[in-house]
Amino acid sequence: MIYRTKLKKKTGTTVKSLVVEKGDAWCIPTTLVPITLALLRELAKHKQGSPFVKNKHVPKVLRSKTSTLEQTCPTHHEKWNWVLCEIVNLFESLHAEYFEQFCPYTDLTEHQSKKYYKRQKKALKLYGVYFLNLWD
Repeated sequence: MIYRTKLKKKTGTTVKSLVVEKGDAWCIPTTLVPITLALLRELAKHKQGSPFVKNKHVPKVLRSKTSTLEQTCPTHHEKWNWVLCEIVNLFESLHAEYFEQFCPYTDLTEHQSKKYYKRQKKALKLYGVYFLNLWD
């Protein structure tokens, strides 16, 4: 995949184009996982705020009763940190599976394997729910 940026001099706007090569679509996760992981790590390091996170998406210890659009709750930023951490962990595990030939479930019991995939599935759902909040 090649990412190109071209500058238009008259208007001052930037035109961005993306060239997708034939092999890039063969396995989309292997194309997107490293890019997404790098971006998520950068966001986690340098984020300057937190969006509202629903109580049902975080562990009970982070839930609070006062969480409205007008007033943030005491755990407002911790909720977002937890969600972001779960999403980063998901992409780190996917990266390990795709690129490091690491199979995390080979040494796990059946119960542990189910728990692992349940966590991955939940993190993927969080990624979908909060996708539009992944900005600084």
